[in-house]
Amino acid sequence: MTTSYSADRINLFHLAQHHPDWTQHQLATAVQRSTSWVQKWHKRFADVPPSDPAALHQVALGLSQARKTPPERIHERVETLILELRDHPPEGLRRTPGPKTILYYLPCHVSSWDNGRRLPTSTRTIYRILKRNQRIASRVKPPPQEELPRQAPMQCWQIDFKDISSVVDDPLSPTGKKQHIAEAFNIVDEGTSLLLYSEVRTDFTAETLLQTLGQAIKQLGLP
Repeated sequence: MTTSYSADRINLFHLAQHHPDWTQHQLATAVQRSTSWVQKWHKRFADVPPSDPAALHQVALGLSQARKTPPERIHERVETLILELRDHPPEGLRRTPGPKTILYYLPCHVSSWDNGRRLPTSTRTIYRILKRNQRIASRVKPPPQEELPRQAPMQCWQIDFKDISSVVDDPLSPTGKKQHIAEAFNIVDEGTSLLLYSEVRTDFTAETLLQTLGQAIKQLGLP
């Protein structure tokens, strides 16, 4: 089965070389494959030189192009430099640098002694170095919250404000506010989630709030 697949891929490569004017649909018809299949392998063959049959067969077999050996380890002197940049930010930087910032500044701080050593090329590598050296704290998972029992109906209130964003400032008598021009003071029964009372005003203060709350208690009674 692998040999058949490989033969179809090599056939596609040669057809594309001999008929550069053919569309992907024509190539798919010739090799009796789908257009998406032709598109995928046409991209894989893009960098294969026609004069290199060994490279052609390697790609046709579908062998992985991933590296077979791990990359060179980051030298401990480079790791030390990364930690120094973390602990002592460069001049003018008024915050603790993260992996992206360290990746930017790192080449500028490599000494002639370390010149030529492998430097990280991704923020992920720098993040792992910072994490391994306790420069980034582990996130503590919050404990699960216990569900509170629902209150009995008409026994407990929840009160809150809600901004009425659709209200704009009056141009004739502006308040000077850019937000919270009008607010709704709402009272909701905690046991049933019913809206018991609501009042919209543009002049809520501590005094007017107490007046509104007193009017609600007078109308609804004490919860």
